[in-house]
Parts: sequence; C-alpha cells; structure tokens
Amino acid sequence: MRVTEGGAVISRLETDTDGDSNDYETIYVCDIEFDGKLVPPEKPEHAVPINPRGLSPGDLWPSIYDGAKYSFSGTRFWWQNGATKLRHSFVNALPDRIIDELRQLRPDGGSFQITPAGDVLTQIPTEESPPDVQEQFRDLPRPVKRILKLRRDRGNVDMLPVYVGQLSEDDRPIEIEEATRLTDPLSEKEESSLEAWAAMGSYDESDLSVEDHRLDEPEGDR
Repeated sequence: MRVTEGGAVISRLETDTDGDSNDYETIYVCDIEFDGKLVPPEKPEHAVPINPRGLSPGDLWPSIYDGAKYSFSGTRFWWQNGATKLRHSFVNALPDRIIDELRQLRPDGGSFQITPAGDVLTQIPTEESPPDVQEQFRDLPRPVKRILKLRRDRGNVDMLPVYVGQLSEDDRPIEIEEATRLTDPLSEKEESSLEAWAAMGSYDESDLSVEDHRLDEPEGDR
C-alpha cells in the first residue's frame, strides 16, 4: 500500500488465485490528507513534521524522505514500473520552476520524489551541500538525523535529501503515457524517420565526379 503525490491511497490485488502467479492489479482505496507530525510515543518532543513549510529550494529536507519516485534526464521525465522495468514518460511537463531547480541541483539527472502534499524532493552529493548545511543540520529533528546516519553507515549513501519546490493541486497527480515495448509496431512517421537516418551517408560512388574528390586549394595558391 502506498500514497500517491495526489493523496490517493492505492494497493495491489493479486489477480491469479492458483498461487503460482505474481500478477497484480493496482486498486484505489481512498483519498487522504497528510498533515501534522510523526510523534515518537517515547519521545514526543522529537516529533517530525509531515509537511515542513518555510523552505527554499536547496534546503535540507527536515522530514522523512519518501514519496512517489520519478526520474529525469535532460528533457525527459518518466516513471519506471518496478515490476516490468518499463519507463512511462510524463504526458505533461512539470512547471518550469521545478524543472529549473531539478536541473540546477541534479545537472546530470537522477531520481526525485513527490510527497502526498506535493513537495518535490531530491538528493544531492554531500560535496554539493548548501553553504549553511551545518546550521541546517543542527536544526533537523533527531529521528531525521538518525535516518541519515543509518543511510550513511549501513547503506553507504553519501547523499543529502533537499527540497526542490512544491506542486500545486492543479499539477497533480502526474499523468504518464503507455510505455513503448520492443515488439510495438513503428508508426509511419517513425519508419520514415528511421529509414532516412539509416540512409544518411550512403551513396553510389558511380554518381561522384572527379570534382567531388578534389581538395580545395588555399586562397594564396589561386
């Protein structure tokens, strides 16, 4: 069970009853609004805010790094199906301000998360942390510090979660396209484009003249 970036709770239902299949279908459960804090019962003073506010792009994320996972590279954005490994491209582009921040924080691309509240998060290498990272780190809730320590010590993760920006309700949920499979037929446009690309550089030598092989003479020799 998980919660999407639009606040919808979804789960998986097994579609085969013979016990030998791993086929599932995604089902909708309900909508939910996340707010408030995650409160450790034994130490309520170390509560973690679910929807931190007052952040600027590039600030350390002072909550749990989680959400719907997406990826990007250059101008392409997609969701990868964990079961099929197929990549589903976005139907609509994210707002320019979010794209610009992602490219600034992750110039080579990578993954990012979108929380149920619409907060966009990503991770950056520790060597690219914000100038006031030590001050920000001191202000992080203790459980968040512990999670970062576990990721570093046990997972060998040298990345810091940072805030990118927020998507409005109009920009959520993310709509994705059907993935292209290797066995899918090519459209006429794709066929023509591919044939033109394959033909580039091909020629019949009998069509060339002596002039085609002559080197240009320097201006001073003419």
